[in-house]
Amino acid sequence: MWYHLKIAIYILLLFQYVSVSGNISAHVRMHVDGSGFHRYFTYHIEVDNLILKDCYASLHFVLPSALYVNINELAELKRTDNTTICSVGETDTELFMENANSQNVTICSRIDDGSSIMSLPIHQRYQYPKENGDYETVVLRKPSLLLGCKERIKEYRVSKINLCPLCADKMVKWRELPYNTDEIEYEWTIPIGDISFLSFVTYITLIITSFGTVLLINTIWTSNIKKHLKKN
Repeated sequence: MWYHLKIAIYILLLFQYVSVSGNISAHVRMHVDGSGFHRYFTYHIEVDNLILKDCYASLHFVLPSALYVNINELAELKRTDNTTICSVGETDTELFMENANSQNVTICSRIDDGSSIMSLPIHQRYQYPKENGDYETVVLRKPSLLLGCKERIKEYRVSKINLCPLCADKMVKWRELPYNTDEIEYEWTIPIGDISFLSFVTYITLIITSFGTVLLINTIWTSNIKKHLKKN
């Protein structure tokens, strides 16, 4: 009788484990701070029904040429935060959008009590002026969410996304996890210069520069004359 009772308990526990682990679900909330060309994105990740321990969550971004992260800024964040951040691709922050390449960014952090918070500063590149320049909207696509645990997660396939080394080395295998979110993508609108004003701006700049140069020379000349008169 005790033997059959043990078998029943084992089957019940196994069924509970399979049913719970098979219902892993995730929700990601995004909050944005800042304005203009510089924004600070914070992602709140909630993973439900995750019974495995020693797990990491990772967000993978593919930034278009209009957006970038500053690798020096990321290095500072790694020293002050528990989040690991790394990037692959374009690193020159001075390039205009038209001359820049894309950038792949990965942030990862340990999951504690089914949740994790990650932050990432993202900047928008300047664009060349256009005829009748107006406003331009750049879209930040929602990132891919990956889950890495020491134990195998059978319900999800191993991801083919190439995470940057600092995050990829946290776990042997990463699995892409579908998630719910209130924000599909983030639209970022900024003004673009009007090239039709190029001649006007050039002339004004030349006049101001010339006037400033003359004023500076006159000031130096006057100062030298006064010093010479005092000596005499």
